[in-house]
Amino acid sequence: MILSSATIAHLIRTTKAIEPTSEERLKSIEGNAYDLTLNRVFSLAGRSPKFEEYSPYKKGDEADYMVFFGVKTRRTPLAVEIPWYKTADGRLLIKCEPQVPYLLESIEIVTPPEGVEIEIIRRSSVFRSGGIMDKTYVPYGFSGHVYVSLFIPKAGRSITWEKGARFCSTKWFAVEKTGIVKYTGIWGGDKVSTDGEERAY
Repeated sequence: MILSSATIAHLIRTTKAIEPTSEERLKSIEGNAYDLTLNRVFSLAGRSPKFEEYSPYKKGDEADYMVFFGVKTRRTPLAVEIPWYKTADGRLLIKCEPQVPYLLESIEIVTPPEGVEIEIIRRSSVFRSGGIMDKTYVPYGFSGHVYVSLFIPKAGRSITWEKGARFCSTKWFAVEKTGIVKYTGIWGGDKVSTDGEERAY
């Protein structure tokens, strides 16, 4: 069952499922979906100008680029934070270039209460602008920032983001309480990538 705007607002108020927030935001939840706002942008390790420009690691180090999914361990690519550009009027902007993989981080900490699972969905404005953004979900037991991938396939197309802009939405689902197993995975907090090789699940 998809939860309503009123139920979402109530859960956020009473369980702190999303922080920070405001009464203004909670009173204006439209379409039974709560939007998350942009905090940081990362470039994933790969042979791209963005990563080479901001990586603190030695250029060409193969360890930067290696991705591995094994039976017992996994390794995700390094993620390097891209600095914001401050405009003359004080806005903080980042321009995401085409054909470069990015991770976008929410300002909000998301902590689903027991019996609720939160699905992270892309805003239609993103795909209307030529961007591909993957969906993910946040289970009970997780607590941390949300990270969503962004890729712009078309050459010559770019998307400029302002810090604090709404970049994805959340849909909330009720889960039957009998038999719930709490999430105990490696992700949570502000963890962006694995620390070398870590357990596979």
